[in-house]
Amino acid sequence: VIPQAICSRYGLYVGSNFVGLVRVLMIICFPIAYPIGKGLNKQETADRYEKEQVHEWRRSYDTPPPNGESLKMCAERAVASFRDQIEPQLLSGKNVMIAAHGNSLRSIILYLDKLTSQEVIVVC
Repeated sequence: VIPQAICSRYGLYVGSNFVGLVRVLMIICFPIAYPIGKGLNKQETADRYEKEQVHEWRRSYDTPPPNGESLKMCAERAVASFRDQIEPQLLSGKNVMIAAHGNSLRSIILYLDKLTSQEVIVVC
């Protein structure tokens, strides 16, 4: 709670004082971080691996891609957040806007509609 309070009250002040440091760190880390951060799109992944394997990764519940996250792994994280942070606010009558994408939304749909792992793959 305290770091959040400091960031919301003094965020711009603190951030403006560390711009130089962040730039230096970006320059130092760029040669290593750029190749790691440059992910493959769907076609590049299909070219590197077999098309059937890519389809399995994209549509399975518990088979993660290399260095990636399966829907099951994402569900553990997303549903826990939904239950702890969002659901109590909804139950208290508040309106909540959720910004999410892909497997995070599929995970929340799985939880809300009480779908099985096979049903969520077909529906979403």
